[in-house]
Amino acid sequence: MTLRLGMLGTHLLGALPGHIGLHAVLGFSAATGALAYGMLIRRLPGLSAMPLSSLAAISLGCMLAACVAFLTGSHFHLPGPSWLAILWWHAFSGGLWYFDRP
Repeated sequence: MTLRLGMLGTHLLGALPGHIGLHAVLGFSAATGALAYGMLIRRLPGLSAMPLSSLAAISLGCMLAACVAFLTGSHFHLPGPSWLAILWWHAFSGGLWYFDRP
């Protein structure tokens, strides 16, 4: 579903000047993916129920991490497309750790 939303967003926002559309779609897809993954984790039995506000903050962190990964990866020639996944995963895991503390 996240992939479909990203593809639709690319068609809708692709006409924006510069790379604004690409950054918007990338950020939206990263946030949507984090939200979907967080909702799945919330539903698993035996795990603490995370409030939706925490999940929204984690999604925003993942959106920022994806945009930072895109910017730094294109300027410094970091490890390719995996750089995006590395920063996204660190933002997601760090957010889960931060909001799961007592």
